[in-house]
Amino acid sequence: MFLFSKEEPVTNNESLYKRRNIKGQLELDQSKGLAINRYCFVNKNDNIGNEFKLLLGELFKQLNTKIFIVLSWLVQIPGKSKVASKVIKKKYEKSNWTIFTKDTHYIAIKEILYNDINDWPPLGAGSSDGGSVIILGNYGLHYISNIINDEDSIFLAKNKYFAPDTNFLLRLKKQKALALYQVDDEFGNMGLVLVGEGRVRPETFTKTISFSQIYEGESAYKIFII
Repeated sequence: MFLFSKEEPVTNNESLYKRRNIKGQLELDQSKGLAINRYCFVNKNDNIGNEFKLLLGELFKQLNTKIFIVLSWLVQIPGKSKVASKVIKKKYEKSNWTIFTKDTHYIAIKEILYNDINDWPPLGAGSSDGGSVIILGNYGLHYISNIINDEDSIFLAKNKYFAPDTNFLLRLKKQKALALYQVDDEFGNMGLVLVGEGRVRPETFTKTISFSQIYEGESAYKIFII
């Protein structure tokens, strides 16, 4: 059972944060005025893995775009030698991810197919390795750098979670893309945020996915505090 919220277009969601500057400092979401949409899903049951698998499958089919997962981790992981980050790099190379090496961090990208959706994050991109975000859009893998820039990926690497800044959201609009990332509610229940150039219709989901409550517009923040 999920709680669902929709902002069409985005409002100022008091339960979400955005990056304020290149240092990655956070502030409460101030997205109102941007011509993009945002949808949130929070699971309130114990059967998290299977329910999110079903949700993602339904969601990706409805959006009907290519799906890419982006994972980022530091070259120098705190408390470890540089060998540790190279071990992670080797792990994803063996799984045929495309790896980009920056001065301070690594970025690994791979396209997700529908039959890859078995867990969250998909493809075994564990939080112990780095931070991840999913990008959806009809383009090639190497085009991802037009959406995820170095400020986005270094934040992922350092914090192991994602928070967008205004420029990232504007790029989603310009590139006709969406981003999907994890945000848990204040009780520790797992949640996902989908934002960008696209629209979700909850009424078209199959009966295997049910929404116990739907919040809209300026009430969307309630999904994370109820």
